[in-house]
Amino acid sequence: MNTENPNSNKIIPAIPDFDALPGKYDEPRIERKLDQMPKGNIQPLLKGNRAGSKAILRLRVEELLHRREAPTVEAWKELGDAAMVMLQKLVSDRTLKEVVRQRVMATLGQLGIKQSISQLGEIALNASESAISRTYAVSALAHMDDEQVIPLLGKVIADKNEMVRLQVARALSRIKKVEVIPYLLSLRDDSVPEIANLATKELDQTYGNQLKTELKIKPAETETVDEKAAKLNPLREQKK
Repeated sequence: MNTENPNSNKIIPAIPDFDALPGKYDEPRIERKLDQMPKGNIQPLLKGNRAGSKAILRLRVEELLHRREAPTVEAWKELGDAAMVMLQKLVSDRTLKEVVRQRVMATLGQLGIKQSISQLGEIALNASESAISRTYAVSALAHMDDEQVIPLLGKVIADKNEMVRLQVARALSRIKKVEVIPYLLSLRDDSVPEIANLATKELDQTYGNQLKTELKIKPAETETVDEKAAKLNPLREQKK
């Protein structure tokens, strides 16, 4: 379908789906197999700054990234901190195949690597990235347990692609913090019914009609979303 059509009433595909486990790829189902890690401790091979050890690490990282199903967190931890650093470098490498880079994004979210938040934010806001890549970046940000992702996600609500905006609505709904309210209010007025309905449902179920009435957040047209968000700071104590 054409995801750029604001008048479409069809269900919008969201990749990856929040109903799936973190890191689950949108690919055909295959027989599940356990990760087969090398026997013995591979850490001695990865220590030091030798080119050989870096090459071994790169091969192991690429092997995990090319699997049909997302490797477990334990499989990644087996490679140590150096693999986490390598993933942060790979996510900015646009010479990689797009599908591999998207798996890097999903893995960063799965592992909750907060050092990658700024990189994921840049991808989500970069119009030269594909809509699917921007969607993966948004999904990864939603899995970070850090408040700094909220204003980043808030900026992405202006994305012209409805698939990306739907994922932003899902992401903001996943973050149960009062600071998301003004962004959900903006999405409540989205031209795509599925996005508007999701934002409205989250506002009603999590924050309540009474809270919306008392805050009177519905802004004048000259008020920016960031200015609305700033008004919510005094409400932290009420929310606790």
